[in-house]
This record gives sequence, structure tokens and C-alpha cells, in this order.
Amino acid sequence: MMLLLTCSMSWCQNDTTCTQDSVLVPIEALRVANAKMIELKYEKEINNELKEAIKTDSVLIDALQTNLNYCEATVDSKVAKVKKQRNIAIGAGSGTSALLLLLLIFIAL
Repeated sequence: MMLLLTCSMSWCQNDTTCTQDSVLVPIEALRVANAKMIELKYEKEINNELKEAIKTDSVLIDALQTNLNYCEATVDSKVAKVKKQRNIAIGAGSGTSALLLLLLIFIAL
């Protein structure tokens, strides 16, 4: 539409009467304008598809992030439990070793 308006204005500037309602437009100019319109149509379609893909990816990322947070919390609690069990085992082993050492010392005397 802009192309036709530009051609019409330039044609009317050459002719002071400008009473006709038709304009001569080169076929090549129409081809270029048509190609641009088709290109814009495909760009809009591509942008819509990209927006949909981004939306889908965002949902998947949120789900994975939630799953990761749950796994981290579970692992942290398991690690704390294992550390507690390890500390108890080390304490019990040390206590038993100390008692055995004292018993051996008393038996040896």
C-alpha cells in the first residue's frame, strides 16, 4: 500500500491536474512488495512457533527445577543421617577401644 501511495504521489507531482484514479506501477516493484509481505508472514509464523517453544521449555525447566530442589533436600537429609550414624559408630568404637585398653592394663597389672 505504501508503495502505491509513493508512486501515486510522485506521479501526481509531475502532473498538476492529477484527476485519474489509476497509477502505473512497475511489475518489479509489485514483486518486491509481494516478496516482502510473504517474508513478513513467514517471520510472524516463525516468531509464534518460537514463542510456543519457549513457553513449553519454560514449563519443562520449572518442573526440572522443582524435581532438582526435591532431590537436593532428600540427599541433604540422607547425608545428615549417614553423618550421624558415622559419628555414633566412631564414638562407640573409640569408647570400646578405650575400655579394652583399660581392661588390658588392669589385667596386665
